[in-house]
Amino acid sequence: TVIETVTTEAPVTTEPPATTTTRDSTTTTRTRAREVCWWCWAIVFLFAAFLLCMLWSYMKRYQWWTCWLPWFIVIFCWVPFGLAALWWWRPTWWWWPLLAWYPLVIGYARWWASRRSWWRPWMWIVTCGYLVALGVVTYVVGDPEWGLLFPLYWLPWVGFYVWYRARRQPWWKPWMYLTYLAYTAWVFVWVWQLTLWWAWWLPAAFVLVGGWWFVTHGYRWREFVSPKWCWLTPFALLPFFAWWIPLWDEWWCLVIGLYLCLSLLCAVCTRIREEEWFTWWLLWFVVAFVWAPFLLAGLWFFRPNWWAWALLPWAVFVPAGAYWWARRRSWWRPWMWLAAFGYLAILGVAIYVVGDPEWGLLFGVFWLPWAALYVWYRARRQPWWQPWMYLLFLAHAGWLVWWVQWLTPWWAWWFPIAFVVIAGWWHLSHGYTWTLVHRKLCWLVPWCILPWLCYMVVLECIVSG
Repeated sequence: TVIETVTTEAPVTTEPPATTTTRDSTTTTRTRAREVCWWCWAIVFLFAAFLLCMLWSYMKRYQWWTCWLPWFIVIFCWVPFGLAALWWWRPTWWWWPLLAWYPLVIGYARWWASRRSWWRPWMWIVTCGYLVALGVVTYVVGDPEWGLLFPLYWLPWVGFYVWYRARRQPWWKPWMYLTYLAYTAWVFVWVWQLTLWWAWWLPAAFVLVGGWWFVTHGYRWREFVSPKWCWLTPFALLPFFAWWIPLWDEWWCLVIGLYLCLSLLCAVCTRIREEEWFTWWLLWFVVAFVWAPFLLAGLWFFRPNWWAWALLPWAVFVPAGAYWWARRRSWWRPWMWLAAFGYLAILGVAIYVVGDPEWGLLFGVFWLPWAALYVWYRARRQPWWQPWMYLLFLAHAGWLVWWVQWLTPWWAWWFPIAFVVIAGWWHLSHGYTWTLVHRKLCWLVPWCILPWLCYMVVLECIVSG
């Protein structure tokens, strides 16, 4: 009998390289960015689009406005965070933002400088020489070890701002040269020697510098809540919020969405009141027909353990606002107090009876009364109202109940399609000018699109992930 012995070798496995790399020159440990949800970046892009839209639509109306203000924030906030992010996480597309950066900034700087009395033709050599130096260094340093590009992409514009703008202002003091030098050194130390978590320097520095600025200029609280700081604060802090997306989990996306909500509300309270098209009913309409359905659908589909904390503020805040508005109308009667308290009592009983988490029947109780209130006391009294619109609102209500009760969460794609169709029909049928459409949609689009994006973050990043 021949016994054969078969020896099998262990399979060779090729494991991916470790996700932690250490540079020899320093003791800094860098962790590669994990996969993040693109819906989160969509919220950031929506936020930036809103700020830029407000920038071109409203800011030039104010005496404090100057084009140097956004360039200052871009140079001292956005670019350091962008370059530091590219240096830390080194994505494959690192060179795209750099290619877009220096033609834009150099082109603008030359356009601005050529309109100044000190411009000379030989300065073309400086501009072209800077482009050549960037191209040569980019080729020599290579990818991804290109940290030496940091000063070439950022420092010239810091010096350009200080020399040609800051030192010519009435508030300039000689000791401020040291401030800018210290800031430059700090950013270099942060990128090269410290860890990612030192990014918290921006909000701390922003509060200190902003406070010092207000105190030294003798501003009052009214100036602080002015449209200037309503736009300046989110524009300066947005890169800080976006910086944490690759590090923290997807719930951070909803924090950025909340910050966008605060900026939109700030725009309402400080700027939109100047527009003839704005009415507080517009805000209530968006909340009742967009935000509330997504909130209730999200709670019904995903059923988190904190669902009651989302419904309780809604159940109190919206009836209180409706009552505050209604009792200032000619049709208000004292017996309507019973309707307000009765509604709250019905909500309490329904929450107790239906329970958690099977409470889909609460959808109609939490949403439909406010839709009916808008239609009956606001919409049908407008000049644009037509009788067939009753069917439109009924179809909207029926579709939402159907979506929540029987369809899947991925049917949320109905919203951007419906929004584009209805907004287009609305502006065409009313014959609005492009200027009015631009100013109106500048606030209305992010206010309506944001709940849909937050819903998709929860759906595709938090739950499905």
